Amino acid sequence: MTDRNALGCAKLYRPGTYYDAVSLMKYNRDLSAHSGLYLAGESFSVDAGWTEPCLRTALDAVINLCDKTSASFNGGFSLAHYPHYRVGK
Repeated sequence: MTDRNALGCAKLYRPGTYYDAVSLMKYNRDLSAHSGLYLAGESFSVDAGWTEPCLRTALDAVINLCDKTSASFNGGFSLAHYPHYRVGK
């Protein structure tokens, strides 16, 4: 806790920053098709830890990339089954 650059293995949100983090999670769905940039990594997740958030955001990037390029999903999956993040307080 004394190192201002390394907050440990748990995410600690400073006041007013949680919704900024959620808006980054919405980026792949809302803006990536236009920008061509898909975000992945623990920095773009609200989950604590390192490995699981990295894997989740990588899967999120791939799912949204496949959706935007008209790829077909197996098993009847569609983006309608996928979480929608809300930024409003």
